[in-house]
Amino acid sequence: MTWPGDTWPGDPFDLPREAALLAAANRTTLASDRRLAGVVAPGSAEELRAVLRAAVRDGLALHPVSTGRNWGYGSRRPHRNGAILVSLAALDAIEDYDEVTGTVVVGPGVTFAALAAFLASRGGRFQPPRTGSSPGSSVVGNIAERGIGKDLYEDMAGHLVGLAVMTADGGLHEVGPMRGPILPPAGPDLRGLFVQGNLGIVLRARIRLALTPPVRQVVAAALPSHGALAAFVEASRAALQIGDPWLRVEIVNAARAVAQDEESPGAPWLAYATVWGKGPEDLALRARTAANLLGRCGTGLEVCAPDDGPPAAPSTTGLHSAYHGKPFAMPDDPDPDRDRCGVLWVTANLRHHGGEVAGITEAFETIMSAHGFAPALSLRAIDGRSLRLVAGLFGDRDRPGDDARATACAEALHALMARNGIPVGRRTSAQEVGQDLDQNPGDARLARALKRALDPDEILAPGRGIPAGPPLPGLPLTFGGPPDDPVLDDLARQMAADLDGLVAGLPEGLARDARAALAAYAGKHPTFFGLYYRPTWSFLARVALPGPAARHRPRLRRLHALTLFLHLWDDHLADGQLAPTLGRIHLRSCAWSAMEDEAAALSRAAGLPDAPWRDAAAAYLEAVGAPPEPADLDAALALARREAALCTIAPGLHAALAGEDAAALARIIEDFAVAWRIVDDLQDIGRDAAAGRRSTVRLALTGAAAGAWDAAGVGDPRALAALAARLGPAVPGLVARAQAALDAARAVAQAHGWRDLAADLAASRVVIPDVAAPDPALR
Repeated sequence: MTWPGDTWPGDPFDLPREAALLAAANRTTLASDRRLAGVVAPGSAEELRAVLRAAVRDGLALHPVSTGRNWGYGSRRPHRNGAILVSLAALDAIEDYDEVTGTVVVGPGVTFAALAAFLASRGGRFQPPRTGSSPGSSVVGNIAERGIGKDLYEDMAGHLVGLAVMTADGGLHEVGPMRGPILPPAGPDLRGLFVQGNLGIVLRARIRLALTPPVRQVVAAALPSHGALAAFVEASRAALQIGDPWLRVEIVNAARAVAQDEESPGAPWLAYATVWGKGPEDLALRARTAANLLGRCGTGLEVCAPDDGPPAAPSTTGLHSAYHGKPFAMPDDPDPDRDRCGVLWVTANLRHHGGEVAGITEAFETIMSAHGFAPALSLRAIDGRSLRLVAGLFGDRDRPGDDARATACAEALHALMARNGIPVGRRTSAQEVGQDLDQNPGDARLARALKRALDPDEILAPGRGIPAGPPLPGLPLTFGGPPDDPVLDDLARQMAADLDGLVAGLPEGLARDARAALAAYAGKHPTFFGLYYRPTWSFLARVALPGPAARHRPRLRRLHALTLFLHLWDDHLADGQLAPTLGRIHLRSCAWSAMEDEAAALSRAAGLPDAPWRDAAAAYLEAVGAPPEPADLDAALALARREAALCTIAPGLHAALAGEDAAALARIIEDFAVAWRIVDDLQDIGRDAAAGRRSTVRLALTGAAAGAWDAAGVGDPRALAALAARLGPAVPGLVARAQAALDAARAVAQAHGWRDLAADLAASRVVIPDVAAPDPALR
């Protein structure tokens, strides 16, 4: 092995831990508290096999990387704290170059620059792959992470022909054709299993090369609005769907162009069409077609002079954006990790649909601007069916607050995508991973089953691509819902308007931040209050206000809208899910003040003292701001009731003004809050266990199951799998406890004659969707 001082795999405590070595390996361009415990660099397949066997023996997690230049996505930072970095940079052989099939086999240490030099030495018949990152980054690493290429290699993973993969048991397997014809042989095609996953370590990859076209030309035009952007996306779809391999389309906005050290285009968007040709006449025809396409949608059409094909070698020009937030220019030897550049990429996979692309890019711009980032965006067309939206968050890790802003912005963008059903293209090693699998429970179950079969000890990059541990059977656990009701839909819109009115009273700069955050929360829901299950607010329409009391309905609605908003906002400000910007804190203060005014006025109207609602507010603040550590499940559920105290103020006043039982209506909200707490914790078992949270699920566990939960919280890579095998007995009891709270709430509603509210609660039974058989470990 190549690192100095290596004696492992003989003794895990002799791993190289030189301060400089580990410091370099732990550098990254984004905030993360995850650290490597050591580094090894096997120089052969046999040395890697010894590392794998030692990791199984000693229960250590490994984090394999190629050259480690995964800048903006986590660099060499592990997904699991305390993992051992396995650098594959020494495996840099270029083999089996085949001019007939146009393929070459490369190791994970082969860089884009090295492959370009190799192909140039063979006459340049085939164009080397390019990327917007460093020429020193790995070709195999880019493919394995489903990275983005340039020019004729836009979809790098699409050029994969075959793989040689080592699994956790040390077995070496060829997946796909590694020699001869490039069509996969009869039988299942397993190549995709080893892309963006952690089922094995890629030691060699056979890739398909693109022929070098004789000539190239670029056509560009400015797109003056989101409408023009939508029109160009629509117009380019048919041309790309034809499948012309010598046409590429890329769109960048003004902020992205400036970040790349280019001149501002003077318009919101700039579209490029690059065409290649067999000769001057063929190229001229293609360029005219591209110019007609851009001329119909944009302005300032520019047709560049033809040149001799794409650049023959990679360059560092794409790295300028990494240094956009630094006070100095990019050096001649760029290394964003070393130079503490702030770089965090967020990628979204979109349909090639103009209206959808314009809508989501506008939402991205709003959220990024609200977090203080120039909204640097690019759109990379694939085949007329899909587009990659790439957002760059560029800052300076030496500037206080930049890390926190970038993390909060990325979380808001991912929340927007999740709520709108937009798949994430790539995740970073500093973020929760595997959530994209959760969009399809069938994929998640199968991926985890394969992980258990190929890596039962969870030593290979636990958490990368495939989340550690199987899911709870029946997820996503949720509540049923009342049927569509125009009255309730209108009520939700009115509550949203009440909240919008509060936001409108903020200074415009703060209001933009607040609107962006609220939009990210609402996501696919028509309004912010679509986030809440209907029994938390339907009493406003279900419990009548007779006679003169009806005039208080708007104030009661506004009061409850404010308390529901504060309940979510405070919770997420307190636990770090929501970055505490000035706008969000100020909005919270305004909401609290408005809530107090409404509660006081309604208490006077009902002839009640202020003490009850003030006591409820105080109980809520203590429960959210300084909660005691619950000793058992009953204590945790009692805490959930106190957390819901703020949301019982409006129901209590509503009932008092209606001449009804105030305590009874408030109790219904508390009971539903208890059920919601249990269901929410059941939905988040894996995340809560990995974070070491004492959720209601943890408090329901005893013995070995409780021990497995606690081990997961301190980073044991095998603990989640052990926990899954022991969860079974606790789950039915928790589901029954949640349903019992719902039944109690419904019984109160029925006893007081609130039939419509009782019907809402009956329709909200805990639902465990039929998503096929549970994982064997949970049977």
